[in-house]
Amino acid sequence: RQRHDMGDGRVNVARLRETTDQGAKDLVEAVDIFGRGVRCLRAGDVESARSNIAAAFLLDGRSMAVSLQEQTCEPEGALLLREVDRLMKYDQGARDSMAYTVLIVAMGVSQLSACLDPSDEQVALGKARMALDGLLDWVKREPWVGTREGPLGGTLAPALLCSLHAAICMRARTYKDAAKWLTRALEHDPADVDSRFSRAVLWAGTAAKADARVHAEFARFLGQSHGDNRDRWIAAAWMALLCLRSADLGSYGDALAWWRVSLEAKDRHDYLYGSERVEPPVLALLRERLPAWAGGAGGRNAEITAVVRTVLDAAHAPGGDPALLGRLEG
Repeated sequence: RQRHDMGDGRVNVARLRETTDQGAKDLVEAVDIFGRGVRCLRAGDVESARSNIAAAFLLDGRSMAVSLQEQTCEPEGALLLREVDRLMKYDQGARDSMAYTVLIVAMGVSQLSACLDPSDEQVALGKARMALDGLLDWVKREPWVGTREGPLGGTLAPALLCSLHAAICMRARTYKDAAKWLTRALEHDPADVDSRFSRAVLWAGTAAKADARVHAEFARFLGQSHGDNRDRWIAAAWMALLCLRSADLGSYGDALAWWRVSLEAKDRHDYLYGSERVEPPVLALLRERLPAWAGGAGGRNAEITAVVRTVLDAAHAPGGDPALLGRLEG
């Protein structure tokens, strides 16, 4: 999942102002900028509209769905598709502008292009790839472009452009390429928690890396990210599942502790951002492995696993009694 996926746009901007998380701050600012762009468009100031909407997308693509959600009863994507389409056709002389190029990327990266016919959708993805390649080449030739003094207020950072490339690969279901682009993003900016989380989920979901490597990556994400980061609850759920999969990655008690962290983080996420329409698959996998008394949905096998893992953890703990293993075998 990428930060530029539109999601359902069900966020409470007033609540987001309560947290100091930079991601939440970016989304609030992006919502304001995008709203300004829409107002400029409807007032006939197309150049300002194009620049504002492009900047809002780069800052946080979810701002589009959030901004438009309450302005119409129609699906947000369909309305936005028309708005962006107007920006791209209204002034043919602006095709060489930076904002115009970013809007091409927005059409491909977001799921707005899914509103198009399948053949047109593939064209939109192809154009977005070409536009991103051009932007990356430009930033490589002229590094100042990616700074705050550059076009669109420094939102053209190389790490962000690489993460956008990854988002397009996700749309095309070329997950190995997506992971490569996320790795490039982290090479440019090791503090990019969005790319680190996305890469960890890709590794975990596709079994591309060993559990120990995935565990370390989620642990690093949790150590780097703000306590109100919108993805912490999913990362904590993965940590719990990985501990259940392998005793080398944590005890049964560690798994339960991570499960509690996930539940608490989800409550905070739902308060700030609203609940997810579609629950991440990791939660179903985790609940199947946990007994009812731990809040899971596992049956007898989960109960037995809890007992066995608890005894094994006690036996292998420093100062533990090896005789417990014999009693377990008996």
